[in-house]
Amino acid sequence: MPLVVDGRVHVLHGSLDYRPPVSPWPWLGVATALATCTTALGLHRRRRLVAVAAAVPACALVWIVRAARELYPRPFLGVGNYVAVAGSCLVGAVLVRGLVSRDGDVRVFTAMLVGLGAAYEAATMLPVLWHATALTLLPSSIARALVTALLGCGIGALLLALIDQLQSVDRDTRTYDTLQET
Repeated sequence: MPLVVDGRVHVLHGSLDYRPPVSPWPWLGVATALATCTTALGLHRRRRLVAVAAAVPACALVWIVRAARELYPRPFLGVGNYVAVAGSCLVGAVLVRGLVSRDGDVRVFTAMLVGLGAAYEAATMLPVLWHATALTLLPSSIARALVTALLGCGIGALLLALIDQLQSVDRDTRTYDTLQET
């Protein structure tokens, strides 16, 4: 194929490969199943433990997926990309510190924050699930698997943390009402 660049004719050689887009439904089904199983596991017993246990891998997955997305050169890699990754690492380190805190309320609140961050990062990476090629440092199939796990773990941690917070508020309200009656 002839191509004119700066008045000079160049000939392009090579091949163009077409990869059909993949269906996102199996990936979304796995993410839904993972979120449902995580939430169901923590509904009756050890809700806080399961919320934190789901938030830890979600936090790690956010780091991996975000770094792979930011460090992909399109068309070049600038200082801003490295600053974004450094900022993500700093926020992630603070969140990990909150997840291993001795205070259970801090752990659950941090799990809720990690769940929100994981849901946001998964939402920004959702096109990976239906595009044939992912614009990330990771191979497309691995990026899809990580986004799926990120979505499932993040939503599970978020739901369990929210349920715990709602029941805590309900418990505090009942305690306050009991004190008012006496």
